[in-house]
Amino acid sequence: MKSSSLLVILPFIFGSLNSRAQNIWVQEADFGGGIRKDAFGFSIGNVGYLGSGVNYTEGKLDFWKYDPSSNVWTQESDFPNERRYAVGFSIGNYGYAGTGTGVTGAINDFWQYDPAANTWAKKANFPGDPRYQAVGFSIGNKGYLGSGFTDGGKYKKDFFKYDPSTNKWTEIASLTKGRKEAVAFSIGGKGYITTGIIFTTGASKEIWEYDTTANTWTEKTPCPGPGRIAAAGFATNGKGYVTGGFDDGSGTTVVYNDTWEYDPTTDSWSEKADFPGTPRFSAVGFAIGVNGYVGTGEVSYTEFIQDFWQYSPASSCSAPTGQSSTNIMSTKATLNWDAVSGAIKYQVKYKASNSSTWTQTNSMSTTKTIMGLSANTSYTWQVRSVCSTNPTVTSDWSAKQHFTTTLRLSAEEDASNALDVYPNPFSTTAVISFSLSENSHTVIELYDLSGKKISTVLDENLDAGDHSIELNRNQLADGIYLVQLKTDDQVSTMKIMLQ
Repeated sequence: MKSSSLLVILPFIFGSLNSRAQNIWVQEADFGGGIRKDAFGFSIGNVGYLGSGVNYTEGKLDFWKYDPSSNVWTQESDFPNERRYAVGFSIGNYGYAGTGTGVTGAINDFWQYDPAANTWAKKANFPGDPRYQAVGFSIGNKGYLGSGFTDGGKYKKDFFKYDPSTNKWTEIASLTKGRKEAVAFSIGGKGYITTGIIFTTGASKEIWEYDTTANTWTEKTPCPGPGRIAAAGFATNGKGYVTGGFDDGSGTTVVYNDTWEYDPTTDSWSEKADFPGTPRFSAVGFAIGVNGYVGTGEVSYTEFIQDFWQYSPASSCSAPTGQSSTNIMSTKATLNWDAVSGAIKYQVKYKASNSSTWTQTNSMSTTKTIMGLSANTSYTWQVRSVCSTNPTVTSDWSAKQHFTTTLRLSAEEDASNALDVYPNPFSTTAVISFSLSENSHTVIELYDLSGKKISTVLDENLDAGDHSIELNRNQLADGIYLVQLKTDDQVSTMKIMLQ
């Protein structure tokens, strides 16, 4: 077990950093329901949920919502009955929880949580044996639940798929071995189950991948860390994470605080920053946006906790490249860059090169026309990717680029709608960008060089400002074409080349 004493000051050092910090744990507000272990949790949209479980003497049924934007816990409607070791996951805009053990033993009921109405509704019972210490995950619009332990002392390996549209369960391929207290998550349309305790072999470091199409489980590279039971886990940014847990196979309980990242694209593990809180097991883990969260749990069989932590993985948000400045006029210019995988939008900043004041704007595409510039002036600009908005995750700024506006030639130039197509030439798709000085009925049409209209790309009433639309090649042959922009008071035409 690794010591975490050197990391206790992390909340004070890093609490003010934005979420671009990489491979860092930060302590957040304590769970609002007090100490507990064996709770369940899931996330829906931009918030997380945690509830149920047990404290020293009392089974719990309270249920809480966590908002990372305000770092506040809010109590929601109680879970219908107290229990521990339940399974929780979300499908679309709803949460689901079921199985576990309560006052009468193992349970197989199943419930749906509606966050909009803040209500629980009973759904079809889980069809396998009543059980606890099982795992679950969702892929697309289906949920998956299996493994676990029964009151009769059986380690279960069966798995079932839940379809919320029909409220029905279907048995799928079983695991090769029964196990309990494992970790499960889904990544890229596949499910994963790892660690836990396997009957006859003890604490595990195995990981198995479920393929929904083939309905098969395939063993992957095991975790290099020690085998563990009752760890916490989550998946984000296309990778899975496992932290904490314990092993008492030697007769002495060892509790872990190491963190491991699994990358399914390379089928490999890498060790990440140790969990800085007290080492624990039976905690809850889930992801919100690009960050993971772990909280509550058990330090020893006589000590439970309620602290809550955020993990920010190494950011995969890359800065744009391939910048260019086109359609440069006396008061306008179009800025272009290559698309970045995972970016949901871009931020652009620009300034006169001899100024210290930047102007910042957003773009939903890989081009941006900036207006209101000064003639015959040198400008500097940069762009960065935005890969998440809650919490905000951005790349570093790109390398600085420069352009110089032209001399003012005529009033006609300033009336131009700054039509531009990028890239040009192009082979598959390009972005048509333009700026409107006032609200206008706007038509964009594509012509060949003989003047024959090929297609109407856009025909809408648009507000003043910057606009962009994707132009698809479709069945067009290689060659030169004309893109024509018509507004209420102007026609602009530009040549494009397909190759």
